[in-house]
Amino acid sequence: MKVQAPQSALDVLKEILENNQDKPQNVRVYFAGFACSGAVFSLALDNELETDTSYDLGGIHFIMDDNEYLTYGNVTIGNNSPEIVFSKL
Repeated sequence: MKVQAPQSALDVLKEILENNQDKPQNVRVYFAGFACSGAVFSLALDNELETDTSYDLGGIHFIMDDNEYLTYGNVTIGNNSPEIVFSKL
């Protein structure tokens, strides 16, 4: 798994993690359903599972379900949050 994100997005995620010390400190990327323009993905603070793959970027630990990673590929978080783009392996 590889995650790409601009520093501005990483700064926002670091602030969220800092303000939520009582929650898991992993950022999960997950499939959230379908909308008019196609698949929708989201981010959440979550515990890492044995069925996850992970990637560290800028001091942030990203996790994603192995099967979703095999389906959707690497993650790019765009400058126009909440834009999340996936690229097949």
